[in-house]
Amino acid sequence: MCRKHVNQKKRGNLIKPADNCILSTLEKRVKKIATKMQSSFSNDIKGIYHQSDEVKLKAIEFSVNKTDFQVNFGHEDQIKKILKFNL
Repeated sequence: MCRKHVNQKKRGNLIKPADNCILSTLEKRVKKIATKMQSSFSNDIKGIYHQSDEVKLKAIEFSVNKTDFQVNFGHEDQIKKILKFNL
């Protein structure tokens, strides 16, 4: 193996800062975290609420570097980027 290939393997997949990402990358990240949160929520409610109770996660909101994101869960998962830059 050449040295360059070995060095690349050692670094693994580096995650770019959000400020350096294009919109589609940010949307993928938002979808990924929303999916993980939704799954975690579904697992957590099993030990808290009765199985006959209908508990739904409707939305989550978070921000990354002063950019706010809101994910609404419904018939289809929708991602809405709310542009609120606090300068």
